[in-house]
Amino acid sequence: MNAWMNRHPDVTTWIVLAFGMLAALAWSARDEGLAALQWVWLAFAVIGVSGLCAWIISWEADVDAEEENWSDGHAGHGGTDNAEQAPDVARPHPMATDR
Repeated sequence: MNAWMNRHPDVTTWIVLAFGMLAALAWSARDEGLAALQWVWLAFAVIGVSGLCAWIISWEADVDAEEENWSDGHAGHGGTDNAEQAPDVARPHPMATDR
């Protein structure tokens, strides 16, 4: 199970968020007198929203991974420790737009 979670972090995030959001929905709407079909549609909506949230969270993880890969691959030109290393160059944020 742990190996599967490590291979699929976005799906794991979606599942955890969905369970948490469904619990919050059930607790907050427990006394509203909703019909069964209303509960079903609310559950579908919550699961969809949690999927969108997990997708947005994954954007940040992708940006962090790109920054880590960029710095690992360029910091010392292959990891060698020589005196003529390239200076660190400021990069714009990947989500930034040119104006």
